[in-house]
Amino acid sequence: MMDTLRDSLKNFPGLRFLVDDLQLSSAPARRLLLATTWTSDIACIEQRLDEISERITLLLHPDMGKGVLEIANLLTHLRMIVGSLETLASGGTCSDIDFFELKGLALLESKIRHVSQRYQLPNVPFPSLTNELDLLDPEGHRLSPFFLSDKYSEELASLRKKQQKATTDEERTKIALLAADEEERVRRKLSKALRPSADKLMEVYNSLAKEDVLIAKARWALKENATRPKVLNLGTSELTEVWHPQVKSLLEQQSHSIQPVSIAFNQAPVLITGANMAGKSVLLSTIALAQVMMQYGFYVAARKASLVAVDAVMTSISDAQDTSQGLSSYAGEILCLDAMIKEVKNNKKLLLLIDEAARTTNPEEGRALIEALVTLFAKYKTSAIITTHYSGIKADAKRYRVKGFIEERVKHPLEVNQLNKCMDYQLVETQTDDAPQEAIRIAEILGVDEELLLYSKASFSEHSKSRNN
Repeated sequence: MMDTLRDSLKNFPGLRFLVDDLQLSSAPARRLLLATTWTSDIACIEQRLDEISERITLLLHPDMGKGVLEIANLLTHLRMIVGSLETLASGGTCSDIDFFELKGLALLESKIRHVSQRYQLPNVPFPSLTNELDLLDPEGHRLSPFFLSDKYSEELASLRKKQQKATTDEERTKIALLAADEEERVRRKLSKALRPSADKLMEVYNSLAKEDVLIAKARWALKENATRPKVLNLGTSELTEVWHPQVKSLLEQQSHSIQPVSIAFNQAPVLITGANMAGKSVLLSTIALAQVMMQYGFYVAARKASLVAVDAVMTSISDAQDTSQGLSSYAGEILCLDAMIKEVKNNKKLLLLIDEAARTTNPEEGRALIEALVTLFAKYKTSAIITTHYSGIKADAKRYRVKGFIEERVKHPLEVNQLNKCMDYQLVETQTDDAPQEAIRIAEILGVDEELLLYSKASFSEHSKSRNN
């Protein structure tokens, strides 16, 4: 089903944008973030959210906030050193590069601890590496470069002095070989001395990466004015003025603003009707992203949010056609829906998001399939949100209608990229099974060929009369 954040990137539009939008300071933090596991355990989700809340509180403090930002800046020096840590833990002899990486970690931990004390931040949640830093920096200079100091070995110090005083190449070469042997002995001795600290060094490394992730999540939540979701085991999920961060960013680049939407749903199917271009696909992607964000431990892009934790979010939003297997669009969609149904019957707690169900078949059979889906999901008490532009769906479901095209907002001439100004994407709860009929009017406003419009209106009128009779 769902495993890590990295696994989910390809399935949920906007999730990769969210990851890239975080102000992560280091590569280890990004690696740790992408390895975040999906969880439906409420206590685990709450703990993740608590950790973000704590950083937000610190960031909002006039003094401690400066300390947090200073730590975020220091974390840019956190390097990917898993190889060096594994060499040490496995009993191998570290190279000078390994010692350089380990010293850098110990030095970074020391600096962060100093900043935390200076700004009176809460206790640093990882052990001190002072002893390890003393081993790696016997000179006490506390600078990042590493070299095998003469303090590690009197013999090494003596050989180096002799090499400087040597008068012939032969003598220098002979002493250099002896010095190299002694340096290797020092590396083995230093590796052995550090080995008991291997677990502690790894703990600090992971803790610093986690701190980087938490600070970035908190800064993102403040930047976006996101909300901490209320996590539910059962009941009604509610998203109040939810938005899609990537869509919001794209609109802002065009000097437009996004229109947040509100919706409520529970363990029962929901039907959303609306004409094409009514934003139904974006709405489903927004709901999916909000749910996924919560369960990976993010604040949610909404004014308020209460969400039931689920085992998985399954979607059928983009075209499910699989040309590599020779499947038609309809076959691909049906197989996707069948996979959902199998999970439903395996007693999984799911959130299903289905865009324009049966959109690739004829309307009569399409309506029948949608009614069947609604009936089945209702039977198994499954949270399923299904969008459609079909009218006449008689199945029992909670219904919303996208307000859609607002005639009063039309200002001629109207270009395609301005059409969103005439759309109202709010959801209105409704009891009717009729979908809005706006396609021909939108085509007319966009200046489509008049003869085509004439034929379209005549045909639509004729079909309407036939249905009414």
